[in-house]
Amino acid sequence: MRSEVSCAVLSLTLMTGCPEPAAAPTPAPKTAAKPSEAKPLPGDKDKPEASPTAHGKRGVKTYDDELAALRRRMRSAIKRSEKVRGYAAWQSAAGTALQIARFTGNYDDFRAAEETLTKTFEAGKGKGPTLLRARFNYHLHRLDKIAADLPSARARALVGGNKSRAAVEVFEGNVAMQQGALDQAQAHWAKAETMSSDSAKMALALWAFKTADFATAEASYAFLARNYHGRHKEGAAWLDLMQGIMDLDRGRYDEALAHLDDAEADLTGYWLVDEHRAEITALKGDLKTAEAMYRDIIERTNSPEFMGALASILKETGQGKEAQTWFDKATARFDEQIVLYPEAAYGHALGHFLEFGPPERALDLARKNHTVRPNIEAKQLLAQAELAMGNKETARDLIDAALATPWSTADLHYTAHEVYAATGDESKASTQLAKAKAINPHVGS
Repeated sequence: MRSEVSCAVLSLTLMTGCPEPAAAPTPAPKTAAKPSEAKPLPGDKDKPEASPTAHGKRGVKTYDDELAALRRRMRSAIKRSEKVRGYAAWQSAAGTALQIARFTGNYDDFRAAEETLTKTFEAGKGKGPTLLRARFNYHLHRLDKIAADLPSARARALVGGNKSRAAVEVFEGNVAMQQGALDQAQAHWAKAETMSSDSAKMALALWAFKTADFATAEASYAFLARNYHGRHKEGAAWLDLMQGIMDLDRGRYDEALAHLDDAEADLTGYWLVDEHRAEITALKGDLKTAEAMYRDIIERTNSPEFMGALASILKETGQGKEAQTWFDKATARFDEQIVLYPEAAYGHALGHFLEFGPPERALDLARKNHTVRPNIEAKQLLAQAELAMGNKETARDLIDAALATPWSTADLHYTAHEVYAATGDESKASTQLAKAKAINPHVGS
């Protein structure tokens, strides 16, 4: 179950001014219609919204508040866009539309953002916010479409001052990391850090996390959290969430829950916080409570990843018939997502099929995922899929390549342990198991 649910956080990404998650499930606020019923098109006035005066615990904003405010701002920007010429007003609408999409993870919201971006460039007669379009493609893992927009984005950044130049540097570093060019990624982030970029600090914190430099990562996240003054509560919640995810990946469940409590106080009702709480609850052995939590999250999100997590729990607790029902529902939803935005969906669907099979489907998705986004985690997942199909030497080549980098996570080392054991290299298998356990004593259990 851990391998499947954690796919939602494997491709964590960053954006200037505020960190943000990658598009993963298809969530909607508690007060909104389910994604299959919603019509989240630009200017949609029928979507139910939370009251702008509603507040959650400790008097802070809720997820529903934040999303409702973003939707109102997008509608306002679209109204302005329809009254003026040029692309400037449409650019504001497109930026807000993308912010909504990556906040909800809803593929329909990404489609709405794409439509708004298209109108922006049409209004500009081919000219428009190229960095914004590059970011849109980045979130959907369409890395091959980004290169064409980078020259224009760099040129605009040169006249925009340090903040603009840092934004481009951080973005290019993020792209390089997804392409597996880790040295290039670090160079871009280091350059952006000299411009006092918080986004660069966030990227370097993630790098420290993924290379097992936990002291540096913890200090960086704590510094960023203390000094966060953004207008959106999501940024504060995300910084607390990242610290929770880091503790979760180290098997420090109680510490992780404490950070999730902080994130909940920042932004009550945030689905991404709730799903990690459900995951930890399951890992701690309280499957009945975790089951109820996942049912609630599914009701709010219609996410196939969480359907798969629920299926795992039901199977483990002897509810095989219902487990199969949820597996079938998850498979159908993943198939829908792959049709809509295949590059974005490959990695998330892959976790599902690695756990439940068939292995042939998992291998196909793993290869496609690695082709579009050949980062270290994609290599690790492809190695798992190759091993499941008996392709031991291919799996070993992938693991060797991943281990040749500074990347050091419990999941990577445990996968390496499995691959080396399968190829008969007990010495390396033992070494990798020890490294995995040193990071997370619970890994593999």
